[in-house]
Formats: sequence, C-alpha cells, structure tokens
Amino acid sequence: MLQFSVYVRFLFTLLLSGLLIVGVKAQALANEKMVFLIKAGTDSSGNPMYRMATSQDQRAHQIYNRFWRDEGVQRVIESHQQVESNNNALNTPPGYQNIQKPSPVFVEIGNQTGTYNDWKGTFSVQDANGRIHTYDEPRVVIDLNDSMWQSRDQSLVEQTLVHEIGHGIMRKLYGKSDMPDTPWLGRPHYGDLVTDEQLALIEGWAEFVGAEFTGRHTIAEDPADSLTMNAYAYQDNGQPKTPEQLFKTEGWVATVMLHISKHPSINNGYQKLLESMRLSRAHDFNAVLRKYLSKYPEDGAAMQQILGKASINQFNSPMGGEIEVNNGDPSPPPVDVASNQSGHNDQNLLNLFNDYQSSLNTYAQLRLDMAHVDWYRGAWPQEIQRRMTFQQSLVKSLENRLISALRQTGEIHNHQLIAQTLLDNMEKIRFEHNRTIQSYQKSNWWNHSVRNKLKIELELYKELYSMNKTVTDNVNTDTLYEVWNQRNARMKYRIRQAEANSSAYGVPSKPNCNAALDKDCRDAYNKLIGAIQANSSGGNTRSALENYKIIDR
Repeated sequence: MLQFSVYVRFLFTLLLSGLLIVGVKAQALANEKMVFLIKAGTDSSGNPMYRMATSQDQRAHQIYNRFWRDEGVQRVIESHQQVESNNNALNTPPGYQNIQKPSPVFVEIGNQTGTYNDWKGTFSVQDANGRIHTYDEPRVVIDLNDSMWQSRDQSLVEQTLVHEIGHGIMRKLYGKSDMPDTPWLGRPHYGDLVTDEQLALIEGWAEFVGAEFTGRHTIAEDPADSLTMNAYAYQDNGQPKTPEQLFKTEGWVATVMLHISKHPSINNGYQKLLESMRLSRAHDFNAVLRKYLSKYPEDGAAMQQILGKASINQFNSPMGGEIEVNNGDPSPPPVDVASNQSGHNDQNLLNLFNDYQSSLNTYAQLRLDMAHVDWYRGAWPQEIQRRMTFQQSLVKSLENRLISALRQTGEIHNHQLIAQTLLDNMEKIRFEHNRTIQSYQKSNWWNHSVRNKLKIELELYKELYSMNKTVTDNVNTDTLYEVWNQRNARMKYRIRQAEANSSAYGVPSKPNCNAALDKDCRDAYNKLIGAIQANSSGGNTRSALENYKIIDR
C-alpha cells in the first residue's frame, strides 16, 4: 500500500510538472514594452492580421529573450514610448489627467519579408480570446532569413532592431501624414550613397539612433567607427563631397547627429534633436539644423565646430543665410498677472478658485475612470460612481461659492488671473472636443466599445466647458474683455512667428499638422482661435465671447 501511494504521488508530480511546462510554453511573448507578432492572414479591411507569438514559437522565443536582455534595445524602447507619452501630455486637455499608456513596440517575426519598419500601415491583432484589435502604429519587421544573422559581428542584429525602432520614433515625432516622402523609399541604399535630402534625413536619423543606443558607431558591416571617423564625407576618389551631396548622404547626416549627441559642451543633444524634429517636421537635415539653432542658440559655437569638421571645412553653419532666433517680430503683448503688491488682498478668492479647479479635475478623472473601468484590475464601478457623485456635489457647491465671491469683489487683479485660466481651459477643451469628434467619425461603426467611450469623452468635454463658461460669465465683464483682447494679440503674434519660421526654414504649413497646441503650427492655432478670428473681422469682443461655445462638427 505504501508503495502504491508513493507511485501515485510520483505520477501526480509528473502530471503537475507537465501542466506547468505546457503553461510556460503557452506564454505570450509580450509585455508593456515589446510585443512579438506572427502573421496569421488579413482582417476584414484587407490589413495584415497577426497573432501574438508565444514561447512555443521557438525561434521567436530565442530572439525575444535576446532583445529583452539587451540594454540598448531597452533604452531605445523607452525613448520610443517617451515620445508618445509627450505627445499624449500635449494633447491632454485641462480637466483630467493623462491616463493613456504608451504603446509597446510591435515586432513582426517574418520569413522572406525583408527587415524594415512599416510606419504607414494599419494592422490587426487577434488575442487569445478571439477578439480583434486594430492598430495604427509603426511596426518593425524582422526577417528570420536576413543576412545579419550570419554576420561576423553579431552586435549588428541589435543595432538593426534599434535602427528600425528609430524609424518608429520619427513617425511618432512627425505623425504618419507628415513623414518625409521620397521615391527612394523601398530602394536599395547604404551609408555612403548620395540619394536625396528626404531619404538622407529618414535613414540618417535611424542610423544615428542605432549608433547612439548600441555604441556601435558604424553602419551595417562598414568599418568600425566609420561615423566618428567621418568616413561618409568623401567621394570614391577621395575628394570631399560637396555640401549638396553631404545633405543627401545618410551616413553623413548620422555622423553630424552623433557628434551633436556626444559633444562635451552640448547638454542633452539627443533630446534637443528630438525636439527640433518635432517642432520643424522638416523634410531635410539642413532645416532641422536651422530649427535646432533657432531654439538652442547657446549651442552655436559647438555646432560651428561640428559642421566645420564634418564638412571638411566647407561650411560651419546651416545653408540659407543667417538664422534669426526671434524672426525680428516685436515682443508679444505682456500677460497681466494678478499682484498683491498694491494692497489688494483677494487671496481667499484665489484659494476658492484653486479649490474649484482641483475638484473639477478630480471629477473629470473619475468620469474617465468610469468610462475605462475595464482598464483597471479589480476596479469596482459602484465605488467609482459613489466617489463621482460625491465629487460632483462638491464641485457644484464650490462653483456656487466661487460665483458669489466673484460677484461681490470689485478687485480686478485676481479677476484677470482667473479669466486667463478659464479662457485657457475653454480653448483647450474646445480643441479636444473637436479632435475627439474626428476620432469618433473615423472609428468603425461596429466597434461599439470604442465609440461609446468616445461618446462619454465628448459629453465630458461639453460638461467641463459648460462649467468653465458658467464661472467665466461671472468674472468682471470689462476685465474679461480686456484679457480676451490680450489673448487675441498673443495668438496673432504666435501665428506670425509660425509663418516666419515656415518661410525661413523652407517648411510650408501643412493642413494636417499636429493637434498639440504647437506654436510652430499655424493650422493648429487656427483651429483653436476661430472665435478670435471672428473677433478680428467683426471687431466686437462682446459678441465674440458670447458666441464662444462648443460646436459639433
């Protein structure tokens, strides 16, 4: 009997071990930073359909573990997600916190596909429960038959992945519709080849990212340190390339970017390049450099040194004449800030207003939590609803007290400060409302979950707008109109700046520019200041403010 019992326990142990092994084999190769995909066909719209790779896909599992252990890969993924987080923060209106998590880097494990980054496409992923999720995200494709796997220097594999993720970073900086376009895309190219300014910027940036995050300062299987040795500045006959040829050579663009990042007197060179590309959305490297120096003039001496050395002393500043930091435009109108230096003491009013704003933000966040309750593990909708109801009553109570205080005080200084904040809130809410309408119109009619959440956000924007507008209507009337006119003048100034920048950098304004309150984007500002423009044509501030409301379009 004892022998039989031991035998049974032994079998049970084997069975349990087998179950555990099966469980491990079924583990998805995915986390919040990186998701591995395997082609499974096409979706109903004809887009590629994928399943998540699992540990049963042995080759994919090996590659996943290899990439996951690599420090350079992890760092570039962090940069990829940080760019998206920055975009989300810029697009987050007042009234709620940014709750959007950045997307992971999607990596397709392909076979005879070629290795590249598809930053233009849309694709779908079917999860383990059969649900289909559609993404408009850059996607790295890694070909299992790529020659890099047979390279004598296996660090080329990691550099290739980082390079392709670099393309995804650029796509997130520019937006899909604003990426440089060139007939060279999809054609063979290499570090030394003279192509055109657009491809040189696209590939030069990716080559730089590959070198920056891996420490491998060359391109593909070119000689070691070819970037730091300025090898791409010369023609085949040993003569220096012309300035025009340099700006059409991806290896040279990567060289200059690497020198900017590594220069001892330049702080955060990588981040400065990111910001210069985001603000300019330039389609050539010369325009990126001009934007860089206009924003960071303190790096001018270092840039002269870098460009002089990299161009073999042919030039030490970007092409196109002198760079104007302020474009010769007069200074923007000052913002009148409330002050207690003149004996005015409205601190109780300011404290009450701040309490109101804080409570309104909390209420808005709870509304969003309720809409996205499925995002939170263990979330209890009833508890969120209870807190939301309480917060709503608190906001209403504070609103009544604030309106009463605004009506009773005759001091204008704090009225100015409050008016500025309220008008800022309403403009940003209007903007987000219109952007969400566009998302709703583009969403698939059958995707009820997404459309319902967008509907909730639209209703929230309307409610937040109405609340801010109610308080605004009780601000001292003359003070409100004065602040409105100041905003009008400042907006006009920023538009003049944007137009001057576009002209100076040779970058035309784009009708589909980033909806992120970008002061270098004229069209984004035009969307924000429709009422101000109406005011300019009609000359009636009172009428413009009275008609300043959310319009569904």
